[in-house]
Amino acid sequence: MERDATTFPSAPVETSGPRFHQVRGRDGSFHRGILRWMLLLLLPLPTMSAKSDHFLEALAQIESGGRNWAVGADGEIGMYQLTMAAWSDHSSCSFSHAKNPELAGIVALKIRWSNQSRFRQRKGRPPSLAEEYAMYNCGFAGFLRYRLDVSKMPPSLKDRCERFARLHKAMRN
Repeated sequence: MERDATTFPSAPVETSGPRFHQVRGRDGSFHRGILRWMLLLLLPLPTMSAKSDHFLEALAQIESGGRNWAVGADGEIGMYQLTMAAWSDHSSCSFSHAKNPELAGIVALKIRWSNQSRFRQRKGRPPSLAEEYAMYNCGFAGFLRYRLDVSKMPPSLKDRCERFARLHKAMRN
């Protein structure tokens, strides 16, 4: 005998509990959040590889010394020193999640992939490691002010770009 939904008694519907897109906070109130987390994690991402891991490790060392709770002079937060503007461009989650290393790593990689694509469109070639760091640090528009050329950057930024490239290469070997 085939059964369908009408052969089973319906379960009582709970209307006062949390919905699928809400999470109970410590204070007992409801916070919307799971849906945002799911959207962030379900967005199409290129597959992560050891190359991505090396990028994130080198980036964390240069940006914050690997400290997840680092706060920059201009309000950058977390291990990858993300700004609120960069976070909101690449994430639907609240900026307070920038200290979460997993989410911040996803956002940092999204920034990297976006910059790589824009650089290829402009230059017709993939960026070098130093150029990738320059785009991450200054933003693509900021790096355009230097005509997408690391050698035209101030010495302190140029030095950080070169240190990033050396550290990334050392991690690959």
